[in-house]
Amino acid sequence: MSDGSTFSVDTARLGQSAPQMVELAARIRSIATKLDGRLESLGACWGDDESGRQFLEQYAEPKRQLSEGIMGAGNVLDSTVDGISTMAKGFARTEEANVEALRAITPSTGSVTTGGDSSPHRTRR
Repeated sequence: MSDGSTFSVDTARLGQSAPQMVELAARIRSIATKLDGRLESLGACWGDDESGRQFLEQYAEPKRQLSEGIMGAGNVLDSTVDGISTMAKGFARTEEANVEALRAITPSTGSVTTGGDSSPHRTRR
């Protein structure tokens, strides 16, 4: 960075959260599916009288929104996992390219290594 600060990414740890997030997304979608199934199994328990119709007018749209929202949360998590995985791969490729560039300009008295969890650095042998 131009102000002298550094930027590093632990690409291995960045990708480690993916399995837990995928599992959480699946659990969230399962909750939505079970809730929808349970509500469907109850049927129109509010009845078909005036009071029941008034209830349905107030119930139907929020129920639909809740169902879509819960399912959407699972989909957002899946998308987030994809983004994190893409970022981790991109940062790893950038790090590898930087290491190769440094190797090309580093005198033979030193070698460039990566710390595995940070930007490349130079070590003396």
